[in-house]
Amino acid sequence: MKTINVLLVDDDEDDYFLTSAYFEEIKNINFKIDWKSTYDLAAQAIL
Repeated sequence: MKTINVLLVDDDEDDYFLTSAYFEEIKNINFKIDWKSTYDLAAQAIL
């Protein structure tokens, strides 16, 4: 099964949990969701 990496940048951790739940409803694709709360942290994760 294919895995898609997702980087979610949002300052509200609750949105991460909600988004993760939505992604879990999608069948036949695995998602690895990484959450960062700031642009700077996300930029470091991308690099």
